[in-house]
Amino acid sequence: MPQPQNAMQIFQLLDKSNCRECGEKTCLAFAGAVFMGTKQLAQCPKLDPETIARFGGNTAESKTVEEERDETMRRLQSRVAEIDLAAAAKRIGADFAGDRLTLKVLGKNFSVDTGGPFQVELDIDRQQRRMGQSRVSGSKHRVGPCRHSCAMRKESKGT
Repeated sequence: MPQPQNAMQIFQLLDKSNCRECGEKTCLAFAGAVFMGTKQLAQCPKLDPETIARFGGNTAESKTVEEERDETMRRLQSRVAEIDLAAAAKRIGADFAGDRLTLKVLGKNFSVDTGGPFQVELDIDRQQRRMGQSRVSGSKHRVGPCRHSCAMRKESKGT
C-alpha cells in the first residue's frame, strides 16, 4: 500500500477522538507529526494493528519536509542550469546581464543565474519600518537560500 502523501490522509486513518495518549493535543496534530516523521503511526493507541501494518511502513525510508524541499530545489536548480537564460529573457521581457536573468515582479527583482541559484532583492529597511523596527542597516540586500536568514540574524544582533 502506498505511503500517505499528506497529513490529511493520515488523519483519515485515525479515530479523531483527540485522546492525547500519543502525546499530541489532537489527532490532526498527531497526523502532522507522523507526516513530518517525528512520530510513528504505531504511537496511536487507538489504531488497530492491521491499519498500522498497512500504512505504518518504514518511516526511516521517508524523507522529512526539509529533505524533500532541498532535493526539489537541487532538481529545480539543475533544470534551470540547462535553460538558455538569454533567450528566455527575450521571450518573457526580462533583463539578462552577467549570466543572470532578472524579472521584476510586484516591484521586486527576482533573479536566477546560469548555475541555477535563485535570488530576490528585498528592501529590508522598508519592511523593518512597517514592523516598527530599525535594527537592520542598509537599504537593499540580495538574498538567496540561507544567506538571507543568516545575514539578517547577524545584523539584527549587531555583530
